[in-house]
Amino acid sequence: MSPSVLVAGCLLGVGMGAMHVVAMGAMRMAAVPAIDNRMILLSMAIAVVAGVALVSFASRLRSDDGPTGWQRRLASSLVIGGLIALMHYTAMAGTTFRPGAEVPPSTTAQLLATHGLAYTAAVSCISMVLLALGGAAVDRALKGRARVTAEHARLRAEAELARDEAQAANRAKSEFLAAMSHELRTPLNAIAGYTDILQLGVHGPLTDEQQTDLARIRRSQTHLLSLINDVLNFARLEAGKVRIVPRRVGTDTLMSAVEGMMAPQVEARRLRYSRHQPDGDVAVYCDPEKAEQVLLNLLSNAVKFTAPGGTIEMHARAGAGIARISVHDSGVGIAADKLEAIFEPFVQVERSLTSPSEGAGLGLAISRDLARAMGGELRVRSTVGQGSVFTLELPLARESTPVSAPATGHAGGVRIEA
Repeated sequence: MSPSVLVAGCLLGVGMGAMHVVAMGAMRMAAVPAIDNRMILLSMAIAVVAGVALVSFASRLRSDDGPTGWQRRLASSLVIGGLIALMHYTAMAGTTFRPGAEVPPSTTAQLLATHGLAYTAAVSCISMVLLALGGAAVDRALKGRARVTAEHARLRAEAELARDEAQAANRAKSEFLAAMSHELRTPLNAIAGYTDILQLGVHGPLTDEQQTDLARIRRSQTHLLSLINDVLNFARLEAGKVRIVPRRVGTDTLMSAVEGMMAPQVEARRLRYSRHQPDGDVAVYCDPEKAEQVLLNLLSNAVKFTAPGGTIEMHARAGAGIARISVHDSGVGIAADKLEAIFEPFVQVERSLTSPSEGAGLGLAISRDLARAMGGELRVRSTVGQGSVFTLELPLARESTPVSAPATGHAGGVRIEA
């Protein structure tokens, strides 16, 4: 039994006993009462027991909604009723009345005294009821607060468990994708090698139709390998197995590298390309290989979604400790409500009615993750029908930044070595 229940029960019992004794003292009759104090004290003790039992039963049976709950409530009511009756008759048994002289007419003072006792009994009764109601209200409030606290703790535990399970499932998925992608790359590379051997005529000359068929095989193999590489890179990013090795490098070096790789595609689509570096060659602190991968993806998308005869520009600017390398195109553009969706994994936004989207929808998701892993960001702005501007932001290299420094760390699930 809790201390609060015990205290409340004792107060309630004392109130009931006091009310009964005061009411007995208010009686006026032609007799002389003889009171046995031991019986009165016993009556008070029974009242206290009744009060404690009443509060205890009330606190225990309030939430008992089982099939036998009504039986327990009935039994507890009978017990409380019996204790109250026992208290009453014990007090009455301790009081005897002997014949006395005829009672003279009551004076005003006697009447007031009698009424005062009656009023005291009434006030005691009302106080007892108010005390019981107040105690019940406080008890309900405390129990309600305890239930809310317990519910919050349960929900928090469930959320943490769900988060841990989701993280474990995500790691398992990433490891599975990485393993499967690696296994698929091996036979695809073998297909590419044997296709090259056949095209070179190592096993004999080929007809034009055979050369055409081999070229189709090679294009399909290259496309499939590109998809698998995207999935592999994304899985490695998710699993935290991508290593970032930042060092000091110039924006001119980064831009020249991707220009050389994309020059054949730019010429094949008859696009006008130009580079703008108003601040000259700006030194940035990043992983050159990963930065080139991001820029190559941006430039490849610009070529893909720009109509023949259109323009593509690369800009490099520096300011506020950040270098910004932007790829501008005059392509079809992207709707404003799709600008964030294009960075979600496996999401492709239709940007051309004549050229269906290719790829797994991972290029921009991987690019943004890599940019953030290098301490930068990847942003976009676009207008439908006018083109898009993708901007890679990278931190500027300080004058004291070495070409390479031995340090390791983790950021966003990517292992960083500086």
